Amino acid sequence: MRFIIFLLLLFISPSADARILHVGSNIIKLSQTKTTSPALHIKVDNEIWYGTMLPTFIQNTLHIRHNTVVYSVPGCYVFDENKRLIDANENIYLKGTGTQWIDTNHIPTLVTRTEMELKFSDDEYKGTGYEGFFGIGDLNANSAYSINFGGAKSQGYNVFPWICHYKGGGGPSWCNSFGSILIDKNLKTSKQTVILDAKNNYAQYGTRQHSLQGRNTTESYAIVLFGTRVIKKDGSEEIRLYSRNDAMYIYSTKIYEDDVLIRHFVPVPSGLKIGDFIVPENGMWDIVEQKFYGNMGTGEFIYGIDE
Repeated sequence: MRFIIFLLLLFISPSADARILHVGSNIIKLSQTKTTSPALHIKVDNEIWYGTMLPTFIQNTLHIRHNTVVYSVPGCYVFDENKRLIDANENIYLKGTGTQWIDTNHIPTLVTRTEMELKFSDDEYKGTGYEGFFGIGDLNANSAYSINFGGAKSQGYNVFPWICHYKGGGGPSWCNSFGSILIDKNLKTSKQTVILDAKNNYAQYGTRQHSLQGRNTTESYAIVLFGTRVIKKDGSEEIRLYSRNDAMYIYSTKIYEDDVLIRHFVPVPSGLKIGDFIVPENGMWDIVEQKFYGNMGTGEFIYGIDE
């Protein structure tokens, strides 16, 4: 653990909306809004800047002992003068282990674009379990907006993006994947940008892109993170959670409608105070709506930060 007593390692630098505290390899965003009690206090000139202190152990963060309790200082957030969360450290993540999921409450259209920062654990791709990690598939409407790895055990590096319902699964005859995005272990287990763009008919995983068949069908249900919402032919609903690897990590998710940002999810830990709201559990905060989105499944998300 890194404790604040190593004063020689402290260095403060300015940024556009915050001060940045450097403690060894830790980069901590400070805010002029106090979001926890107790909080880290840093005086810069005649101003007091604050860092978030949480009474939970978070790896790869600064740790401070206060009244016999060891606090983690993720220092990952910037707040405006109205105490709204407006920015987050790009290295924080929400880790799902196959039982947790987030409902975005957003139904995709013909012009939806989603950009996710994510990675997967490096354990072996399982031969059983569910392979879809994002989206919605509406079998009743013969429509889909989703991404999955291949169903076979050998297809753990084959990424299949969909903005229509695959003809081989009963969808319209014109809907085909035209192959998959072939990635490798490094791309799968390191943070990458994944894009599904229905407006411009393409998908991207890291540095690799893939053209898609044009979309002319839509769904009536919302996108899911960490799995896929499936609407069956009889109209019943099932949430199928990604479980082919032991863990999936999401760093952020942005959803656009006709190039207008309508969701910007960032991970937030239990106990973080945003305005008058105290985050009840590890989950996602939407910067656009200023709204919390919690786990809709079982167990708990794991909150963390990369070094």
